[in-house]
Amino acid sequence: MKQRTEQKEDYLKEIFKNDGVRNFVTNKVLSTNLNVSAASVSEMINKLKKDGYVEYVSYKGVRLNEAGIKVTSKIIRNHRIFETFLYDKLGYSLSEVHGLSEQIEHIKDDEFFTRLYSFLGRPKRCPHGGIISTDILKSEDYIIPISQYPVATELAIKRFEDNYELLSYVEKVGLKINDTVTITDKSEQPQQLSINFSNKIYDLPSNFSAGIYGIPTGN
Repeated sequence: MKQRTEQKEDYLKEIFKNDGVRNFVTNKVLSTNLNVSAASVSEMINKLKKDGYVEYVSYKGVRLNEAGIKVTSKIIRNHRIFETFLYDKLGYSLSEVHGLSEQIEHIKDDEFFTRLYSFLGRPKRCPHGGIISTDILKSEDYIIPISQYPVATELAIKRFEDNYELLSYVEKVGLKINDTVTITDKSEQPQQLSINFSNKIYDLPSNFSAGIYGIPTGN
């Protein structure tokens, strides 16, 4: 069972992930994404508010304040530093590094992560394409999922969501950061996106295409 501090930090990360720096994140979104009850969400939000990390408005939801942004930014940075270590130095796969880093990110030892960051050569990104910021991270720089682009758009893949099923899939098909894909079809029933990658067509379910971020080639 996770310690209370770890649970709080998981909530902070989920708020951040859902654009909770600029916008309010609803209790329903947190309940669904964290797979917890509405009552648990309300209880944790009250704790985070008492700790001075969030702002809460009834019927709108919760968002991080400056103190919350600072704490969450450090958690994400530590997570990504350790992911990079596991991937680059220990040979763990893309789908394996997230779960292990989830456990390590809560270590309260800034010097450990500072030394590890230097040992790795001060990387700018984690294996999934996320920013490893030396400053306070307020947003990702690649935020448009490939599902939002029209058919025939050629895209450079820039970031994957930290999701085990998604990462296992992209490893299986060989899709990597900076690879180029072309959207060939978008379907409502079933809701999916088709892409051309390495002269093969792949049908991505909506939850996968929503977790892959890219930019049009030439940008």
